[in-house]
Amino acid sequence: YKGDRGPDGLYREGPFKRIEIKAEEEDMIYLFTDGYADQFGGDKGKKLTKKKFIELLQSICDMRCSEQEKILRERFMQWKGNHPQTDDVCVAGIRV
Repeated sequence: YKGDRGPDGLYREGPFKRIEIKAEEEDMIYLFTDGYADQFGGDKGKKLTKKKFIELLQSICDMRCSEQEKILRERFMQWKGNHPQTDDVCVAGIRV
C-alpha cells in the first residue's frame, strides 16, 4: 500500500488519504521512510533501491521480529560500508 507523499513534520494542506488494510493473524505490517532504500553503498556506491529493500522485507517477514531487526541492521551496515549515511532511517514492523 502506498501512503501519501510528502516530507515528515511539515505543514500540509488538506487531509491525508485514509487506507484500510485487512490483516490476518501472523501478518507483518511494515512502515518505513525512504532512508534505507536511498542509502548509497555496495561496490558501485549506488542506492540500494526500494525494490531491493522490499525484497529483503519479504525474505525475512516470517522470522521472529528480533531476528528481522538484527538482519535489517546488519544488511544496512554491510550495504553502507564506508559511505556516509545520507538520510534518517526508520523501519517499524508490526506482527498482527
